[in-house]
Amino acid sequence: QVLGVGLSSRLVQNLRENNGYTYGVSGSFGYLRSGSAFAVQSSVRTDATGKALAEIHSELDGMTARPPTDAEVRRERDGNLRALPARFATGAAVQSSVGTLLDFRLPLDWWSRYPEQLRAVDVAKVNRAVKEHLRKTQTVVVAGDRVKVLPELEALANSGAFGKDGLVILDADGRIVK
Repeated sequence: QVLGVGLSSRLVQNLRENNGYTYGVSGSFGYLRSGSAFAVQSSVRTDATGKALAEIHSELDGMTARPPTDAEVRRERDGNLRALPARFATGAAVQSSVGTLLDFRLPLDWWSRYPEQLRAVDVAKVNRAVKEHLRKTQTVVVAGDRVKVLPELEALANSGAFGKDGLVILDADGRIVK
């Protein structure tokens, strides 16, 4: 959440507030029983595509180079505690909360124990989790005007920002062009 969830996240503050590349950006884990994936998503101005990707890459690196602070962790932890009643405010919300328990095979009393577990989250635990679970993006998908964004994307690929496979260009049917 410090990195990519909400208006106070590092990604929003960088890409939206400081640079004006996008109206919104988010980054979060999609949790599954069989594994999870981290994704960052945004719609950015065409002329800011390369710059936005470079900033996203920098923010991902920054989670270890500039670890979450006590103030950031406290803001997110306390916000989650205050938002907890909304998980049960409507029938649909209760259904979703029960569905979470079933999907992840959690005990039925999990939500009653959750506030205590959340209060135990501190900077050291968050930083340990960042080091263990947040990996650099290995796949970057860009949809846009290739003529306009390709030079910046090639420069980023040459810097290693796109991982070991570099830049791969696909046509509209998913066939490799380059």
